[in-house]
Amino acid sequence: MIEKRNTKSSKFCLLNSKFYLRGLTLIEVLVMVTILALMGVVATGIFFTVLRTSTRTNTETKVKQKGQFALSVMEKMIRGARSIENASSFCDDTEQTAITIGSYDGGTTEFLCGEDQISSNSAILVSGLTVDCSQFVRCVFGENAVPKVIVNFTLSTGTATSLPFQKSTENFQTTVSLRNY
Repeated sequence: MIEKRNTKSSKFCLLNSKFYLRGLTLIEVLVMVTILALMGVVATGIFFTVLRTSTRTNTETKVKQKGQFALSVMEKMIRGARSIENASSFCDDTEQTAITIGSYDGGTTEFLCGEDQISSNSAILVSGLTVDCSQFVRCVFGENAVPKVIVNFTLSTGTATSLPFQKSTENFQTTVSLRNY
């Protein structure tokens, strides 16, 4: 035998529940609004933190990639050079803003640091960043009178009005001995 339940008197019926009939009190509404507002503030804070971190990471990556590219091109060409032009006067352990190397095909390549860029006579290696060339190239004589070239520069991005997470400064340095000297 199937028993038929009276749905009007059932305590699980939503339409007849006390909650439905009385509604929400002002305190309950204020508590819900406060909780939702706090959740919104926390979510907004997390969003902006992620955005700042992403901007800082992208800025640092850009500076590092440009600096590593310039350093690798210079290192490869200096290491494979036949000579350093005016090595006797150039390799006196003083900082220079340019270096000229001679290659085996008879040509010369000059690396120059100035005017916020690092360039050779055939290409611009770094531009669009602030370049500190105060100690760009220094040459010393190493073992067996083989010149060692020390390349050192600093790249920066951002201006004085930029926010801290929009700025990045990286120093790049390497020492190269001429392989074929």
